[in-house]
Amino acid sequence: AFLERVDGRVLAPDVIAATVVVAGGQLHIQLTTGTPGAGALLRAHAGELAAALGAAGNPLSSLDIRPAHGGQDD
Repeated sequence: AFLERVDGRVLAPDVIAATVVVAGGQLHIQLTTGTPGAGALLRAHAGELAAALGAAGNPLSSLDIRPAHGGQDD
């Protein structure tokens, strides 16, 4: 299994943390958002991310988007 944690601000200003896990040929991504509305925006484009990863030969098995510090979901 491969696990990578990244400072999400490298990915997008509203993402404060990202965890990527590849295990058993499955790709799992967890994103933690830091601003209101970021989760909704990311979810709106989740299909595009899944399609791009699939086209690259790395199908997305799960995408978990959550607010920082247990806050309200966007």
